[in-house]
Amino acid sequence: MQSDSLFETLELCNKFSDLRPVSAGYALLEDPIGRAGSVMEQHAFAESLISLAHLVSPIVYRWEGWKAFTQQAFWGMRPENRAMLMSKA
Repeated sequence: MQSDSLFETLELCNKFSDLRPVSAGYALLEDPIGRAGSVMEQHAFAESLISLAHLVSPIVYRWEGWKAFTQQAFWGMRPENRAMLMSKA
């Protein structure tokens, strides 16, 4: 599912009680450039992205086992176009 506004996201949360808003990564607001005082050679300002996550009971993973848990539980950042998005590790 995808929404184009905060109101649509809130409607999805109201419609599906097992969805929760989470931080999904960052979207660049500009091209990276050199800036004095920045830690890295290239720097860009970014804004936080919000997504929805499915809330799952721990009992579900107790029934499905360790392998199911490790496939779903670990996430990391990956670059995509002009964004850094959370994805399964």
